[in-house]
Amino acid sequence: MAVPYNVTQFGRFAGGLAIGGQSIEQPVGAQVWVDSNSRGNYGTFEEPYTTLEAALNSGLTANVGTEIHLKPGHSENIAAAAGATCDVAGVKIIGHGSGADQPQFLFTAAASDIDITAADVVFVNCRFTANFIDVVSAIDISANGAGFHYCLTDDFSASSLNYLEVMNVATGVDDFVMTNHRHLGKDADNNNVVTFAGTHENCKFYDNVFYQTVAQTAATGFIKSVTQMLQMEIVNNYFHTETAVVANGFVELANATNTGFAIHNMLSSIDVDATAANVIEAFDVTGLHSANNKSTNGDVDTHGTELFTTIADLT
Repeated sequence: MAVPYNVTQFGRFAGGLAIGGQSIEQPVGAQVWVDSNSRGNYGTFEEPYTTLEAALNSGLTANVGTEIHLKPGHSENIAAAAGATCDVAGVKIIGHGSGADQPQFLFTAAASDIDITAADVVFVNCRFTANFIDVVSAIDISANGAGFHYCLTDDFSASSLNYLEVMNVATGVDDFVMTNHRHLGKDADNNNVVTFAGTHENCKFYDNVFYQTVAQTAATGFIKSVTQMLQMEIVNNYFHTETAVVANGFVELANATNTGFAIHNMLSSIDVDATAANVIEAFDVTGLHSANNKSTNGDVDTHGTELFTTIADLT
C-alpha cells in the first residue's frame, strides 16, 4: 500500500500532506515562537523571543501566512503607547494554552496600547487585561481586516484597574471581525469595548459574550459607532449589564442609514422594570435588518422576549 505522503530530507512534506484522503494544510510562512519565560531570543520553539514586539521586529515577510505562536503561560506587560506595533500584513498571532495558561497582555499605563497598522492581522486565543487605572484605549486599529477569535478582554480586578475603551477602530477601516470573544468588565467606569470612529464597511460580530459584572457609573454600550456602519453583521451574541436598561446601553449605532443585519442576539440586565421600548433604545441598531433578538429582565427564572415585533395587517 502506497504511503500517502512524501517526506523531504528537511522534514517537510513535499507537495503537502494527506491523511485518509484529506489534505492537511502546511504553513507557508515563518513560524515564530514567543515565551516570556525564555532564556533565548531566536524565535525558535526551543529558544523563543520573549516579547511580541521582538517577534514583530524579526524581519517577517508580509502576506505569506506567517504565524507568531505564544507559548502557554506567556505574560507580557504593555507599558507604553505602541508597546507593540503589528506592522506586518497578514500575520496571525496564536496563543496556546487555556485558563491560567492562556497567553496574556497586561496594559500597565494609561496610554499603553497595541497598535495594528498593517492589514489582516489576526489574534487567536489571547487575553488582554487592563492593569492600570483608566487605560484609555488598549488596542488601536488603523488597518483593514483585523480579527479577534476566541480571545478574552477583561479588567484586572474590581479595584479601578480598568479600560475606558478596549479597542478603537480608526475612521475608514473596514473588515473588522470578532468571533467567539469574551469580554468581562469588572469595574464601574468601563466605556465601550469596540468604538468605530467613522464610516466602516463589512464589520462582523459573531458568537461573542459581552458581560459587565458591576453596575456602570455612566451608560455606555459595548459596541459604538460614531458615523455610519455599512454591511454590518451582529449575530448570535450575548450582552449583559448590571445597570438598569437605558438608551445605548448595549449597542449604539449612529446614523439612520446604517445597513446590515442583527440576528439571534440575547440581551439581559438587572432591570426588573425594563420595557420592550427601553431595550430597543439600549440595543440601537438603527438601519440594520433585525430578527430573533430577545431580552430578559432582572426577574429570576425569566425567559427572553422577542424584540422589534410588528403586527401584520392580514385583511
